[in-house]
Amino acid sequence: MLPFHKKIVTDEEMRPVAVLIDYQDWQKIEKILEDYQAQQKEELNLDKYAGVIKLTQDPLEYQQQIRYDKVGALRDRLLWDQHTTEPIN
Repeated sequence: MLPFHKKIVTDEEMRPVAVLIDYQDWQKIEKILEDYQAQQKEELNLDKYAGVIKLTQDPLEYQQQIRYDKVGALRDRLLWDQHTTEPIN
């Protein structure tokens, strides 16, 4: 790790609230962060996964079916609860 000269700013109860660093140190940190972000973007290339997964169902159809199943289950629960004599918790 690079040696950065920092000054910690504290409040009246001596709790750290901020850090002051030299501008030249900030420029080094900023460059490191920019390089890291660029590296992360390169590593997150999803093209290498294209065609690897074979879907058996259209994703939109699957989503609609899941939603329909949940709504249907909720409807069935409400209808069942209307026919029971016990209070619902």
